[in-house]
Amino acid sequence: MHAEFSPIPYRRLIERHELSAYLQVFNGYNQRSLGFIANISCFGMMLHSQLPLQIDAEYQLYLCLPGLDGQPHRLDFRARSCWCRSDPIAGDYASGLQLLSGQREFAQLAAELKCYFSFIDPIQA
Repeated sequence: MHAEFSPIPYRRLIERHELSAYLQVFNGYNQRSLGFIANISCFGMMLHSQLPLQIDAEYQLYLCLPGLDGQPHRLDFRARSCWCRSDPIAGDYASGLQLLSGQREFAQLAAELKCYFSFIDPIQA
């Protein structure tokens, strides 16, 4: 339900369309951006990228997340591409990645993102 039509006043802390700027995934070998996380869990993620990923290939990747001290925190992980599909409307590719390392950190990240990008009741905020 859209916030302006909701009987209870909710608002987002950050608009959903800004999510990609915060969740860039980088290639661990050449430090180039591979794409951004579109969905995440403790088991894996869906990655949106400009180029397709090779299916059943292992990748060394990392995220740069803001740390509590304001400095970027690098989260290194390995993942295997399980599927890749072209999205002709968006003009990019969606790939399913299974985590091979970093499951605990991703579970924590997924929980934090759920809270951060959720609707907040201003009365309780």
